[in-house]
Amino acid sequence: MVRWQPPPPGAQNGEITGYKIRYRKGTRKSEAAETTGGTQLFQLIDGLERGTEYTFRVSAITVNGSGPATEWSTAETFESDLDGKILFPYLSSLN
Repeated sequence: MVRWQPPPPGAQNGEITGYKIRYRKGTRKSEAAETTGGTQLFQLIDGLERGTEYTFRVSAITVNGSGPATEWSTAETFESDLDGKILFPYLSSLN
């Protein structure tokens, strides 16, 4: 699960309509993305490989487009996680 905080009110470029979560396996350059709706501040990422390192970043979406993304944050999935999902550390506030 990836969790984050919204950007500070003064840094928002309009009403937030969702968030884009980008992630990639290891040091690969190609990335996958998922989006959330509304004010949801977490996303469960399915289909990750067990015992594998991934990097994640999140950006807010408004009617004006996507805002700046967080820095890439790294986490490793659990070897023994039966459902293949990840518990990810809290990402810092979006800027």
